[in-house]
Amino acid sequence: SAWQAYQALDFVAARQHYRAALQAHPWQRDAWLGIAAIEMREAHPLASLQAYREVLQRDPDDVAALMGVIALNPSSHSPSQIESELRTLIARKESTAALHFSLANQLALQERWADAKMHYTIASNADPFQPDYAYNLAVCLDHLHQTASARTLYQRALMLAKERAAHFHLALLEKRIDALRP
Repeated sequence: SAWQAYQALDFVAARQHYRAALQAHPWQRDAWLGIAAIEMREAHPLASLQAYREVLQRDPDDVAALMGVIALNPSSHSPSQIESELRTLIARKESTAALHFSLANQLALQERWADAKMHYTIASNADPFQPDYAYNLAVCLDHLHQTASARTLYQRALMLAKERAAHFHLALLEKRIDALRP
């Protein structure tokens, strides 16, 4: 029920359900990650960081929590350090969509669009219903001047965002889709 509330963007209900889960099971990983995600979305970085640290106390190698900490403290690492850490995690762990997405984001920040495209594609193929993966791959293709493919993926991201929570502005996305119409 917490995840469903989160996907419906009902963060008040999601937080209540995650807190209830934590009262029953204080080390419940998914509940801590859910709290961290809510706090991050609501611009409470310290609370989000604390939730990620709760997960890392139990499992210092938890990929989702490590990525969350990196995302919350980008200034504590250089882009090359973050890229290196993500590549190490990808090599060490079973490769996850979230790791490839995070690496692609780092590469995009450096405007290394061709490299970013590869990792956005891996993430999007691994989780084809994740709107953020489709959207970021579309942005990447847009930067690579592959406008037809970008437009198709922007439309897919918009459709997916109606079913799952997304971290992009729908109105801006609709304007970009209109701008790319032939």
